[in-house]
Amino acid sequence: MENEESSRLRFVLETVRACEAAGPNDIERYCNTLVANVSALGVFAVLGLVRADALRWEGVAMHSRREGLLEALIQMLGGKAFDVDDQTLAGEVVRSGRAIRVDDINRVAAVHERFPAFAEIARRHELRAFVWVPIVSVGRVLGTLGVGRCGASSAPFSNDDVHVVEVLAAAVAREVDAARMVRTEERLREALSKSNERIRVASRTEVVGRLVAGVGHDLNNVLSVVVSYGQMLSDDIGDPALREDLAELRRAGERGAELVRQMLSFGRHEVSSPCVVDLPALVASMRPVLKRILFEDTDLVFDVDRTAGSCRVDPSHFEQVVLDLALNARDAMAGGGRIEISVASIVVDDPRSRRKGPHVLVSMRGSGKIGTVDPFFSASPGTTDLGLTAPRNLMARYGGALSVRIDATGNVVFELLFPRCDPAATRVAAAVSAPPSTAAVTVLVVDDDAPLRKVVSLILTRAGQRVLEAADGLTALEVVAAEEVDVLLTDVVMPGMSGYELAERARALRPSLAVVTMSGYPPDVTRSRLGSAAEAFLAKPIVVADLVEVVRGAAAARNFTGGRGGLVP
Repeated sequence: MENEESSRLRFVLETVRACEAAGPNDIERYCNTLVANVSALGVFAVLGLVRADALRWEGVAMHSRREGLLEALIQMLGGKAFDVDDQTLAGEVVRSGRAIRVDDINRVAAVHERFPAFAEIARRHELRAFVWVPIVSVGRVLGTLGVGRCGASSAPFSNDDVHVVEVLAAAVAREVDAARMVRTEERLREALSKSNERIRVASRTEVVGRLVAGVGHDLNNVLSVVVSYGQMLSDDIGDPALREDLAELRRAGERGAELVRQMLSFGRHEVSSPCVVDLPALVASMRPVLKRILFEDTDLVFDVDRTAGSCRVDPSHFEQVVLDLALNARDAMAGGGRIEISVASIVVDDPRSRRKGPHVLVSMRGSGKIGTVDPFFSASPGTTDLGLTAPRNLMARYGGALSVRIDATGNVVFELLFPRCDPAATRVAAAVSAPPSTAAVTVLVVDDDAPLRKVVSLILTRAGQRVLEAADGLTALEVVAAEEVDVLLTDVVMPGMSGYELAERARALRPSLAVVTMSGYPPDVTRSRLGSAAEAFLAKPIVVADLVEVVRGAAAARNFTGGRGGLVP
């Protein structure tokens, strides 16, 4: 005949096997099977787990062999969950980390005093003995497992019975740890997958950006030729009709230049041209393009204070920010809606952001329930764009700020904040700067693009300058060594020798040399590479008036700082 010890061992093994068969990787089914089996030790069994925040106990599995007892227990608990600090048996076990065993509840006054609700249930359902043990893993209480017996003739739990319950609690702890490890691994896999996807998107974006930058560079050269010849022809022709046609040609070239600027912005090689802008007027002028990108069932409402003020910003970058936000708001409104854009002047005094003084506030409110400020957020499902990251970066570049909030009606509100500046102050500053020299200077034009080099040389020659040409850096150094060159006007990106290296080597030969760089790439990148070697920067496509003024100004600035001198032997 099987002895009691063997019987208990067989009970534990069979219970564990049944649990593993019923709920592999399913902790809820595992616990329900275990509770149904362990309730055979008494009349009822209750298993609950502590949430990850260790503040709440939640009933996972409950089983009773007596009618009405389980419902009474759930009612006592106020449901299947409670705070671990509540005065309950399970809460006491969680807090202390020790088992509670009562042989006869009627003889233990402390149970009636500390747990009156449980004592009342015990009285009504003739509950006599119970044992409640912690489910522990690595010194941390994960939950509790309780078993009870009813009836006056029921025997108390023996030490061996308690040991069986503790062994089964340990089995639950092992399964909970395994389940949580699986969930953690799944979350890590998901996070890694998302991270890898972002890396792949970033890699593709970088490749496309490089391609766009190369195409943009070539297009800038072409547009420089078109716009420059158009300007010169317009100056030479007296026929008003032809002049108007040429003006239209120039405007088309300028629109093409704007497209190139947007392409370079996408490739993160944007040519930044900040200037003082009448922000209310700029916002109002965007109404046609915004109407084109919005759906027909979307109402566009403007509330623009024309006196809000001016800000220093690149107009194309500002327009791009507004377009990005409008697209996000549009995509959030699947069934149409309303987008309100307002411009107002406000006074800011925010110690946290260190913003103070007059600002211009541009607000955009969309009726779509976007409700997120995640940096990679996009309202378009399935897209892989960078959401609000690019607009925030552009805002920061000009001292502005982008914030997102949800208003009282649940609609998203984007707010663009710019420091207000006085346009008159900018004009005064420009007026007191050193005037460009009107004296003829010798300019060395260096560019590997022959048509562009030709038109730049022609513009400077017509302006009264002596012009020399070179198609590459080595040829340019030979000219610098042989000729009295006053200004080096060089492209930045050239095969063989870049404009950076050419400027440094040419300045080493002739310290008096003034350097002007021209490129479709950002001026801040150029200056960071050349340091103080370059007096000025020209963004392609070249504008005739700017070219002449910048070259003369560079020569004047170099003479003013004492840069005259001969060739270094």
